[in-house]
Amino acid sequence: MAAKVEKLSIVLTAKQAGELRSAVDAGDFASTSEAVRQAVNEWAERREAGRQAALQRVRELIQEGIASGIATERRSATEIHEEGMRRLAELRKANKLE
Repeated sequence: MAAKVEKLSIVLTAKQAGELRSAVDAGDFASTSEAVRQAVNEWAERREAGRQAALQRVRELIQEGIASGIATERRSATEIHEEGMRRLAELRKANKLE
């Protein structure tokens, strides 16, 4: 079964277009469309791998938090927020952002 295709118009720099043509002329690809499709597929795979890695890191941090147990000193959401705002102000001042 053939995949549904969609025609798009893209703008490339002269160097990018030249690289595509060179790859086709060298026989690396049957057409510039094939080369672009492969590039898009590789980009999508890298993007998804990055998303999966970030999700895995969040899962690890959640497990680390659970494994650390219940905090002996509990703080309210307001206290946590106030501390965060204080830290942010300190960082801004240190980096001369205010």
